[in-house]
Amino acid sequence: MSKVIIGIHGLGNKPRKEILSKWWKESIDEGLKNIGKSNLEYEFDLIYWADILNEKPLDEIEKAQTSKFFVSEKYIPSDKNFIPKKVELKSLVDQFLYNQFDKIFYDPDFIKNHELISEFISNKYFKELGIYYSNKAEYKDYRNIIIYRILSRLKKHENKEILLITHSMGSIIIYDILTKFFPKFKIEKLLTVGSPLGLPIILEKIKSELNITGHPKTPESVKEWINFADPEDKIAHNSNYSEFYDANSLGVVPTNYFITNDYEICGQRNPHKAYGYLRAAKFSEIIFEFLSQKEKSWLSKKFESFKQKFLWLPK
Repeated sequence: MSKVIIGIHGLGNKPRKEILSKWWKESIDEGLKNIGKSNLEYEFDLIYWADILNEKPLDEIEKAQTSKFFVSEKYIPSDKNFIPKKVELKSLVDQFLYNQFDKIFYDPDFIKNHELISEFISNKYFKELGIYYSNKAEYKDYRNIIIYRILSRLKKHENKEILLITHSMGSIIIYDILTKFFPKFKIEKLLTVGSPLGLPIILEKIKSELNITGHPKTPESVKEWINFADPEDKIAHNSNYSEFYDANSLGVVPTNYFITNDYEICGQRNPHKAYGYLRAAKFSEIIFEFLSQKEKSWLSKKFESFKQKFLWLPK
């Protein structure tokens, strides 16, 4: 069975698909090269959805920094002498919200007691999230188109071994789809990077959507879920997902790795940027393991399935 790596990007407007796909793959290749695994050939497919919510993509050749289509954070190779710095934001408002992020997004009591404030900030800084979960008729088509596009790409690759990489809000969308809409697709590895799936405000939204009170579960179609977070990434840090998500029927719970996201441009560090996650050493090791692993025999697959049903058997 052939293999494919599928990516799903996160929030905000993006450069056109060809450029973003190229930058994602260059980041993955850079990480593989850094661990001594150069020139690997593999199929990569980026599921692009920024055009659904934006009339025009960011322009990688735009020079005017004041233009709303200027790409301020292009892919660039990592600095081999990179030293993690404290994140500094220019806007006083952004600095305040960054410093208050833990209270606003990580404190369940704050969310319950200040629901309107939480909703306002969520909609302001996570516009796509508000649109995706909105019950308003004007936004319904957006969600349906996003879901259809992702389902159609997964359908295209359903006869391959799939490693699925989701960044930021992309992880929310794929969790929603794999849990509610079409759980039959088999995902060998789900890698979530810079994911907000551990934020109480997101967990409460998921529980509401699923109409449950306990912990949500790992999607049934996922055979392995690995989450990567930089402790400086406010969207993702301190998120040990095994505390928030129960096992699926295969016994799969999320595994967590805390890494250093080395993305920096013009002296400004962004520990949430996808490119820094995609080239992290541990991330690259898992990519290489997936690409180099030989297909298991029919008997091996049957035995593995048997073991998963009887979790007390030695692995």
